[in-house]
Amino acid sequence: MGVGEYEPRSTLKVPEHPVTRAKYPFIDVHGHQQTLTAERAAALVGEMDALNMGLMVNLSGGSGDALGRAFFIKYQDRILMGKDSYEQGEYHTHFRIFETADEYFPYYRNYHAFWRMYGMDLPDDVLKKVYYKNAIRVIPGIDASRFPR
Repeated sequence: MGVGEYEPRSTLKVPEHPVTRAKYPFIDVHGHQQTLTAERAAALVGEMDALNMGLMVNLSGGSGDALGRAFFIKYQDRILMGKDSYEQGEYHTHFRIFETADEYFPYYRNYHAFWRMYGMDLPDDVLKKVYYKNAIRVIPGIDASRFPR
């Protein structure tokens, strides 16, 4: 038997205390939800509530089709715009997804997303929440005076 196959029985005997819900609301900053149907999106929000997850940053991309737009409008208080790296030339695609009704346009990297994007044409009140108002609400210490009212 090699080291990789060795699985000794634990001799540690302590009471188990499973915790299935966080004591305080938290933010998942690196979620991956790729193919959300309307049913799966509703189930996901239910699962988030069960865990006490207030917000999830989805890094898997996707599209701004009717499901995306409806999801963003329905759950506008629980969505933040976010990226996992700063590259000034990459933001234009995100803005185009959120702010236009453009259809079937390429992602800015041809090695990262192999699907076409669709704009959601989100209303201004939803855009403000996604871009900054939700962050001001949930992240202590953000200087709200740096953002429009």
